Order: sequence, then structure tokens, then C-alpha cells
Amino acid sequence: MNKGKGGFNWVNWAGRAVCSVVVWGNLMPTIKNISGAYRFFFYSFDCNEPKHVHVQREKFTCKFWLKPVALSKNYGFPPKELRDIFKMVRSNLDRIEEAWNEHCS
Repeated sequence: MNKGKGGFNWVNWAGRAVCSVVVWGNLMPTIKNISGAYRFFFYSFDCNEPKHVHVQREKFTCKFWLKPVALSKNYGFPPKELRDIFKMVRSNLDRIEEAWNEHCS
């Protein structure tokens, strides 16, 4: 693999040059200034889906749709904690949507 300029990796696959962009800091943007034990983020490749946010604490993750705020998926959070996260998403909705729009627009 040859590293090119500007974060590009060039790979020769079956005699053809293939380019993949590597943007390390922007693959999973974290939403700043939401206090607590949780990391609020989204994946760059999710921009084609309706607005949502992923939430992580240790090995647990969940996903909430933003309009309306609703749980989409849960991987390990107990129900009481999901209710707390729901309230956090709802109370930080403007900040989360602003971060989504800034990154995905």
C-alpha cells in the first residue's frame, strides 16, 4: 500500500489503482458539551439515514432517532438508563441536530 498526500491510500487491486480516503477524525464525530458518562456521536456513513444519534458508555451502545426522539436500537443498556439517555437526547436535541447538520450537509 502506498500512502499518498492528503490522507489517501492507494492500493493496486487486480492491476487497477484504487483510492480510499481516510479521514480519521471525522469517521465518528463526537458531539461536544453534553455532560455525563456518555459519548454522543454519529457515523459519517450514516448521513443518508434520517437524523439520529448513537450513544455509548463502556461496552453499551444505543441509537435514537431525532424526529421524533425514539429508541431505534439498544445493545446492553438497562431500561432505566435508556430512559435517562432519552431525556438527555431530548434536552440536547438542538445541539445534536446542529452537529448533524454541520457534518452531513
